[in-house]
Amino acid sequence: MNILQRIRFSSSPATRALYAEDSGRCRIGQGALEVSPRTAIDLDTFFNALVVGPNGWPPEVGRITCELRVRGDMEARLVLRDAKGLEHAAEIFQETSPGVLQYSFDPSAVSPCRYFVRIATGDVGGTVFGGTFSCDAPMQRISPAVVFCTYRREVDIVRNVRTLFEDEDLMRSGLLVYVADNGRTLAPEALPRGAVLLPGPNEGGAGGFNRGIREAVRQGATHIMLMDDDVAFDSEAVFRCLAHYGLGQDHTAIAGVLLEEDTSTMVQEAGAWLSGASSPFVVQVGNNRTDLVDASGLDALYATAEPEYGGFWFFAFPAAAVQCVGLIAPFFLKADDIEFCLRLRQNGLALQLLSGVGVQHPGFTSDFSMVKRYYWIRNMLNVEALHGGRTGLQVAYAVLREVLKEWRRQRPHFSAPLTMGTEDFLEGPRALEAFDNASMLARLNTLGNTLGQNGRQEGSSCVWRQCRYGLRGIIASARLAVRYAVLKKRWLGWQPPHLD
Repeated sequence: MNILQRIRFSSSPATRALYAEDSGRCRIGQGALEVSPRTAIDLDTFFNALVVGPNGWPPEVGRITCELRVRGDMEARLVLRDAKGLEHAAEIFQETSPGVLQYSFDPSAVSPCRYFVRIATGDVGGTVFGGTFSCDAPMQRISPAVVFCTYRREVDIVRNVRTLFEDEDLMRSGLLVYVADNGRTLAPEALPRGAVLLPGPNEGGAGGFNRGIREAVRQGATHIMLMDDDVAFDSEAVFRCLAHYGLGQDHTAIAGVLLEEDTSTMVQEAGAWLSGASSPFVVQVGNNRTDLVDASGLDALYATAEPEYGGFWFFAFPAAAVQCVGLIAPFFLKADDIEFCLRLRQNGLALQLLSGVGVQHPGFTSDFSMVKRYYWIRNMLNVEALHGGRTGLQVAYAVLREVLKEWRRQRPHFSAPLTMGTEDFLEGPRALEAFDNASMLARLNTLGNTLGQNGRQEGSSCVWRQCRYGLRGIIASARLAVRYAVLKKRWLGWQPPHLD
């Protein structure tokens, strides 16, 4: 039997509901679930439910066995919840040895669906120490690698690398761990033994991830997981990617679910799309504000259609893909994940969610900076030229509409990066490859200190600056309308970086 996923429990009150129904009649301590007497608890949660179907395990995995390690007076049943939200016969586990309960089933009977364990205790209560869902299907040998990219977040990155090394199952798998250090501030001895530190210049997330991908492929990695340095995560997410690719699912890439940092059961993003967006600067985010405490929230999450892209907070793919499509575009930051995913899909790789694969991260909507806005504007124009279907007039109108909106709101700190990003897009792909990001960062940070990063400015100085960037933006949008067809042709002839 090969393990598909593990049944685990978090002792942190902030994330407890991702593992077990938080009814107040149970307590999690030292990785075990302690259930009060005469209590029923469902494990129909983000981490501990088993999903069969497009965003879970394939129905062809063969017979699945669920095993629980328990102590005390309790009964366990396996419940099936179908795509319509209806629950079916709850089958009773059998005790196969002291403290071990098991139940086996055929997952091909109903798909898509979700299986979960329902625990009921007797007069003295009981404890669940964990468990597994295992399958009969053979698994191929893979060589997995995790690549982190970090910039001066020493505490976060050390914590996250240790999370991986503390998982014995991952270490037995031969997992390779690479840390691309763009700030060159990490000491090798700060990381667990076996982690590979790759210091280098600040080339943004795109450059750092590419450095790690190159080294991972050079060392024989067959599958790669990219992760941000400041996420919080359970190593189970990595474990499930290993099982997924061990089953030979090399036709897919996995887009990790993004959960909120403060409310761990609340989804920020689970899949996203560009098709049908009202502007080249707008994306349609999947499942935003879906609460995974509710069974209906899990229903919605796992009914998600195939995403067009997934964020690099957690993204997994077969290493062979970069041999075909090339590495990540040198966008420095922002939209590099969007462009890479669109390129993967154009070359036949499907994207999907996978149950239990997700991370927590601070919200993206409340941390405006001129640096991020500049790169978002410039790089989303790059993405549109490479993959979009809008005409030059439509793209120019989208820019002009943004310019006029910010002029009306008197927000020069929004207008400046909008105008600058559009002007730099007009320089074409060759200019991107020779772009001096360090100088641009310094320029934007200085400008941000002058204009103010937040809030509406008042007075003649604000009006003058707004007029300046507004007029430049109008001129840039007019140039864009005239030159877009030529720029698009140049972008379509552009080649992404490749493995050495």
